[in-house]
Amino acid sequence: MISPTSLTTELEQIRAKYKLPALGGAIFTADGMEEMAITGVRKSGAKIPATTEDKWHLGSDTKMMTALLAGALVAEGKLSWEAKVLSFFPEIADRVPKIMRDSTLGQVLAHQAGLVEKLSWQEFSGSVTKRRQAAAREALLKPASVPGSYHYANTGYVVAAAIMETITS
Repeated sequence: MISPTSLTTELEQIRAKYKLPALGGAIFTADGMEEMAITGVRKSGAKIPATTEDKWHLGSDTKMMTALLAGALVAEGKLSWEAKVLSFFPEIADRVPKIMRDSTLGQVLAHQAGLVEKLSWQEFSGSVTKRRQAAAREALLKPASVPGSYHYANTGYVVAAAIMETITS
């Protein structure tokens, strides 16, 4: 187990290397949180230290977890980074624009699949899984850019999740 002192040291090295104002980390086990440490300052250029009592905005956490799950499925041989996204949605294959037909899971997760930035979930009904599947199909029908170039799109992670739900259910 890492001690709080050594966890702080590890975090400080990472924080300094990437020039972050602050960095926090925690170690969780099946028994709960074992260790937590914070290093740096509350605001870039400020001198007020960040603490374990500060509130942190945790944005895009699910992207990391979705990519981690995709990586695990790739490692298990159940999925491939080169898997064509459209192969998981054959029911719309004839309606998907040609530029989208060769988009891969790897491109989706790297924001290079040409997908729209976001979709309104209110237009879809049913369970979360059914809504996610509907959103993924809609995203594939409405490209925002040419696949292969960077275009930030939260929708890509909806598509990736829909693919993983398909192969794991």
